[in-house]
Amino acid sequence: MIRSPRSASLSTRRLEAFTDGVFANNNARLLFIVLVPFATNLTTEYSEFVAGRLAMPVSFFLAILCSGLQWEWMARHADVMLPEMTTADVVAFGRASRSALIISAVVVAPAPWVGSWAFLLFLLDGVFTRVLRRRAA
Repeated sequence: MIRSPRSASLSTRRLEAFTDGVFANNNARLLFIVLVPFATNLTTEYSEFVAGRLAMPVSFFLAILCSGLQWEWMARHADVMLPEMTTADVVAFGRASRSALIISAVVVAPAPWVGSWAFLLFLLDGVFTRVLRRRAA
């Protein structure tokens, strides 16, 4: 991208900030999302092997990790990237992102033994997000 020494408009500054910080992370996140059907097939075909049972949870974890990193970056640049959101909203969405990341890491742990049943832990996401909100308050 060719840059002028001074970006004249807010939209130009947003675009420059977006392409500098988020573009590569978004591509990585989309790569892991695209791998989900492949990982699902591995889980179905090779569930008797540990690697087969771990393929889908690890793929989800990496996609959620990239999403969390992307959100953290955008939250650090909220004045440019999220101008319509209040600080409280940015913090609340950050806690929800952190909740999903922690639960996805926890899902990976029992996956070698219980396989895709470990995904039932995501049912706790709403409760865990509320716990994180209360803890921070």
